[in-house]
Parts: sequence; structure tokens; C-alpha cells
Amino acid sequence: MSSRAHRRVRFGEQCDDGTNSGGYGHCAPDCTLGPRCGDHVLQAKQGKQCDDGNLVNRDGCARDCTLERPG
Repeated sequence: MSSRAHRRVRFGEQCDDGTNSGGYGHCAPDCTLGPRCGDHVLQAKQGKQCDDGNLVNRDGCARDCTLERPG
């Protein structure tokens, strides 16, 4: 895999956002997806209240990783 940021996803890469800083919601330097909503990991420091691994609303955990109220 390439660690060079070129804004095009090439074979063997999961992502390339042009900077590949690896921050929350961004592409990592090795062109793999960095931490983000929907990755099954609760990153409370980034404001996640839940992470059920999907981006579907009305299942208890909203697509922005906040808890939904029942009803």
C-alpha cells in the first residue's frame, strides 16, 4: 500500500483523502480507514455515544453515533 496522498484510491488502498493524517473520520497514512462513526469502536473523546457498526437511524444508535430516544 502507498502512504502518499494523491486523492485517488488505488488498488490495495481503502481510502485516500489527500492528506492521510489519520485523524477521526479521515484516512490513515497507510491508506486504511481511520477511526470513524460505524467502525464498532466507541470513541467517546470524539463525541460518540454509541457505535453499532452501521449508519442506520432508528435502531437505537443514530448514523452520527448519538443515542436515539425510544419511541
